[in-house]
Amino acid sequence: MNTKIEFLYRDASNWKTWNRIVIPGEMTREQIGRIMACRDGGEYFIPERLGLEAERWGTYEEALDHIWCQLYEHDIGPTDRPWTDDIPPDELVRRFELMKGRWEETPMPFDFCRPVPVIED
Repeated sequence: MNTKIEFLYRDASNWKTWNRIVIPGEMTREQIGRIMACRDGGEYFIPERLGLEAERWGTYEEALDHIWCQLYEHDIGPTDRPWTDDIPPDELVRRFELMKGRWEETPMPFDFCRPVPVIED
């Protein structure tokens, strides 16, 4: 069993792009709770800060675009699908916890599909 994580990019015009990754192994409820506690404003995170790629809507428009994605507890769960990102649940939790309260925005524009470096301790 693996874990699927779905998250949403929504620009200022409300154009939406859903993203889905599958990581190896099953994430526990406790691990999911720890991730939820690390989001900015109770829902936002920056996938690239975790070493994940995220698809966003079209090309960058300064008035509309940003780098935040939304993640909710119901968007994380078990799946039989093969994994797409080789990040074990405990490592993903560790990365979220490193970013808690440190979700700095990367200056724009940037390549929406190229991850920025993961911040380490």
